[in-house]
Amino acid sequence: MQEIDHNGLKDILTPPNTIWHLYLIECIDGSLYTGTATDVERRFQEHLSGKGARYTRSHAPVRLVASRPVGSRSEALRAELEIKRLPKGKKLAALLSISNTDQDAIAATTVPRFTACATIKTAVAGKKAAKKK
Repeated sequence: MQEIDHNGLKDILTPPNTIWHLYLIECIDGSLYTGTATDVERRFQEHLSGKGARYTRSHAPVRLVASRPVGSRSEALRAELEIKRLPKGKKLAALLSISNTDQDAIAATTVPRFTACATIKTAVAGKKAAKKK
């Protein structure tokens, strides 16, 4: 990875075949923080040290609840947004709905192509349809 300095802000450029992960952190107040990273353990340590997201600076992180590989950065950000829109009780289930088959597909591709967003939307839509019946 190459770091570029933009007026004091560091931007990390990642290669196009880097796999991004979606993760959930439990905070001290019981809330769940959802984020994306290429190295989840490093990012979690940043949250613990106060150098992570603004949210985790005011809601101290307690533990990493779960993480899943998603694919490209774009796909990870879309999946992150979908999970952030869910109520707390459904966030973990949505993250875990990304199946092992999907993860194997990510590992088998040179440039990851994964629609975690579609998987999460399908899981949520299925639950909504079941409620209507």
